Amino acid sequence: MKKILSIILCFMLCLGLIGCSSNNSKTTEISSVEESSQEQNEKTETEQNSEEDQEEKDEVEQEENKTVGYNSIGTPSERPVMNGTKTERIGTYLDAVCNNEFLTDEELIQFYKDYVKDTDYNWVQLRFSDGTGLHFSDCFFTYCTLDVENGISNEKGNGVIYIESNKVEYEGEDYTK
Repeated sequence: MKKILSIILCFMLCLGLIGCSSNNSKTTEISSVEESSQEQNEKTETEQNSEEDQEEKDEVEQEENKTVGYNSIGTPSERPVMNGTKTERIGTYLDAVCNNEFLTDEELIQFYKDYVKDTDYNWVQLRFSDGTGLHFSDCFFTYCTLDVENGISNEKGNGVIYIESNKVEYEGEDYTK
């Protein structure tokens, strides 16, 4: 078996040497065609990369536009929702730090439109520095103490956001203090 492989390998090497020693002008023509083709491929790749870069820039700009006008709400981040034994991820929630002293109804409505409405998050929360926050479930929100598991405890008030009328209705303790 080794002898057969050795013979085949020698035969292939001989053919390669014969092919290389024959007409050099054909080799030059082939290599110039290959170089031209390679340059065109590089240009196409460069154009593709610049289009992809532009798409990425557009996506980043859209994300930045979402946060334009927020004076009190930081950039939201996705967090995992884990099962009871914390061994399996079962979902995702969105968390944003917020300075509640400067939170306005307009910002709350815009935040709802940008990050809560029509999303697949298990929940969304605005977390205040004192350990309280707003816990959203669609257009309804609860002002509460956020426990270690980022769930609701010590409910202090409830509210609803009405997009059609750009209105927030809320009953409970003042969450902007």
